[in-house]
Amino acid sequence: MDRRPRFGERVPIVVSRRGSPEPSVIGHVELEDLRPVVIRTATARGPNGPQGPMTQFILSEAVRHLATQLGADVQPKAGREPVPRVLSALVGHERFVEGVLDVSINQMRRRWPSATDWYADLLAYILRPSRHGANYTRLRQALPLWLQLPLGEFARHLAGAQIAQALDVDLYGLADTVRWLWPEHPVVRQSLAASLTALYDMWIPILHETLDVYGLQPRAGVAPEEMAWTLNALMSWESHQWSIDQQLVRFVDPSDGRSRSRTSRTAMVYLLGACETLEGSPLTLPELYARMPRRPPSGQVP
Repeated sequence: MDRRPRFGERVPIVVSRRGSPEPSVIGHVELEDLRPVVIRTATARGPNGPQGPMTQFILSEAVRHLATQLGADVQPKAGREPVPRVLSALVGHERFVEGVLDVSINQMRRRWPSATDWYADLLAYILRPSRHGANYTRLRQALPLWLQLPLGEFARHLAGAQIAQALDVDLYGLADTVRWLWPEHPVVRQSLAASLTALYDMWIPILHETLDVYGLQPRAGVAPEEMAWTLNALMSWESHQWSIDQQLVRFVDPSDGRSRSRTSRTAMVYLLGACETLEGSPLTLPELYARMPRRPPSGQVP
């Protein structure tokens, strides 16, 4: 009697291919419990249900094929960057201006005679660091007000505002998608250094002003760049979760019972370990939440 395969086991898929009477191994799949996930198969049990090896093989191969096609490159011309196929399908060099904008193809050709150059510039535009400019302007305008609050409330306002603006699909969501889909594309790689520079240029002055206002300093060995990277990573990740379901990720902070982002709470825990008073003394988490400004905001954040 054949033993039933178990979850986590890698099993061969034996089936007859079209036009061939003899069954053969066409691949392998590692079995999972897909009952909570795959709920729309014609039957819930047996080989045609979500637990069936062939069912799981079809799903896993579809994912593999989809990832390959989304990341696939059009055959590049000599000396040209590769072009993701999905770009040529959705915003093709000629079909976009004629089919979407409804203008002459000459409008495109005068500016980008080469399709490859059009796609490269489009990606660079999507990933441009300057798209953060409007957000930074709003932050600088709000900082003098927020910097009059207890530090816990300052963190709540700052994190909440940043997560909310990151939900702008045109400015941020599309750029994240491009990075996830085509991380090895030359334009995506080139944009990373510029994005990091823009990140540090934006957050380090805000960090310096905030710490100064609240009479804090980084502990020995903690660099402002590390703090900026960490706090930005927290907000970026939570913005992804918010874009899926804002109600599900809402959080009540155990320190004060206020509804706030998890980023706000985690940032406070991070600051607890990363910072100390100007006299070199550590603070407890309740003291950090309640800490009031030690001086007025300078209004000089560049």
